[in-house]
Amino acid sequence: MENFTLEVGADGVAIVTFDMPNRSMNIISHAVQDDLGLLAQRLHQDDAIVGAILCSGKASGFCAGADLVELQVDVERWREAATQEDLRAGLAEAGGFSRRIRNLETLGKSLVAVIGGVVLGGGLELALGCHHRIARRSVL
Repeated sequence: MENFTLEVGADGVAIVTFDMPNRSMNIISHAVQDDLGLLAQRLHQDDAIVGAILCSGKASGFCAGADLVELQVDVERWREAATQEDLRAGLAEAGGFSRRIRNLETLGKSLVAVIGGVVLGGGLELALGCHHRIARRSVL
């Protein structure tokens, strides 16, 4: 995973840090969505992990939402869909983020989001997909 690090304590609680490299703010990009799938898989398969705490590695906040440049390219591509098969593929792709959030939500292990600072759009969806949320005052 490029955008998340995972450290498991002796108590079985994993600290998952969301920290996109070379960015001042975390956003929901295609790479982050892929990493969320890998994260869910790791949390599910590792019996030593009993739960996880998801936090940001950025002082600027938790997550500012979607990568708008990627989203605009996706929407243009979906608009150009010429067949029903293309439309179905676009719909499945568009719902991928929600499915990844649902996979985290239904792992059978508690997830806690620690939110400090900005949390918008897809970042809020990610936090709401966790079982508990703790808001803290951001230190900038």
